[in-house]
Amino acid sequence: MIREIHSEKPSFGYRRIRNRILANTGWYVCLPRVLACMRAAGIQSKARKKKHWGGVGKPHPVFPNILARQFYSQIPLQKVVTDITEFYWHGRKCFFTCYLDLFNNEMLSWNLDFREDLPFILKPLKEFLQIRRKASVQKTIIHTDQGSQYCSPAFTTLLKRNGIIQSMSRAGTPHDNAVIESFFGWFKEELNLDFHFKQLNDIFLVIKQAVTYFNFQRPVSKLNYKTPVQFRLDRGT
Repeated sequence: MIREIHSEKPSFGYRRIRNRILANTGWYVCLPRVLACMRAAGIQSKARKKKHWGGVGKPHPVFPNILARQFYSQIPLQKVVTDITEFYWHGRKCFFTCYLDLFNNEMLSWNLDFREDLPFILKPLKEFLQIRRKASVQKTIIHTDQGSQYCSPAFTTLLKRNGIIQSMSRAGTPHDNAVIESFFGWFKEELNLDFHFKQLNDIFLVIKQAVTYFNFQRPVSKLNYKTPVQFRLDRGT
């Protein structure tokens, strides 16, 4: 089945292949299983790979997995996860990233662009740092995968200067950042079903409306069916 999907859509990576299997069959297959099958079959996405801002061939730092799948947080801004996802809108590839607070699943900052470059990554990080300064948080862990953008000197230096602990998933282990992997899945599904973004002309406005909805209006079961912002305010934070 993976070979058939790859033959039809050579650009698909293991995440999109997993999603296609789910859509076609209803089977829930874990991402590491799909990745292992692709490697065993000798196939990989033919899409353009992520840029390495540190320079081609240069070694880049890899940080230990401090988060260690401890996704529960009792304090706002204590554990924050981030990643990048992509989708197509009117034939154009869009990149979306956000910083998700594990305390209440609130999107603290986000960015959308047609280019996955360094400014795309740094803009929401700087916005998050402003939020953190106002809250006077003593300790924050930011967890990412090992993507080159998160290993870039600009990113790592900014975290270090602000006293933030950097944590990274182990190579080939997307479950180490499972919360945001899952979040992106249903965020894009509801974006398509409820916001009909593919039919609208202003993608940035739609994403802004969706972020507001998910933070202020959408109840979350693990938060006792309160919205992320309501849950935070009810705890006086």
